[in-house]
Amino acid sequence: DTGAAISAVSLAYYDENLRDCVLRQSSLKLSGYGGENLVVRGVIEPDLVYAGARKRVAFAVIENGGPPLLGRNFVRAFNLGVSSLYSVEADAESVVQSMVSSHVELFSEGLGTFKYGTIKLELEEDARPIFRKPRTVAYKFVDKVAEELDTMERDGVISKCDRSSWGTPLVPVIKADGSIRLCR
Repeated sequence: DTGAAISAVSLAYYDENLRDCVLRQSSLKLSGYGGENLVVRGVIEPDLVYAGARKRVAFAVIENGGPPLLGRNFVRAFNLGVSSLYSVEADAESVVQSMVSSHVELFSEGLGTFKYGTIKLELEEDARPIFRKPRTVAYKFVDKVAEELDTMERDGVISKCDRSSWGTPLVPVIKADGSIRLCR
């Protein structure tokens, strides 16, 4: 994985195959491609032989890692070009399922909400309200636009008001499947 700065093995792989390598303490802070923090148990530097060359390459030993990962430090140590690297297919479904289960709140139905404080919009002192009259919605889309507005009101995205000094025209966007998207 040329996206990984350092090569890595799981603690289980280390215990089964590399126990003779000294596990040194390390202050490495690593995160996975999904942003999750990885628990680094230490670093090993086994002697490796590849294409007749012998090198020592650092490997982070990760608490719950997957299969061994050859990072950029390995690629540089053995002067590997991109043409000499091979791809290993991951089970995409299990990767996606892992991401979804790790971040349930991000993949739930409906709109999310900001719950980390109060948001205050500050206007410049000389700001004056702008109101533009509504554009006519094509008759073909009137029902779909009304339905989307009802959905947005039901979801708490918008609320009705009798009058406002501020207003801009609604611009419906017709999606490929024929449904309507309104600016939210």
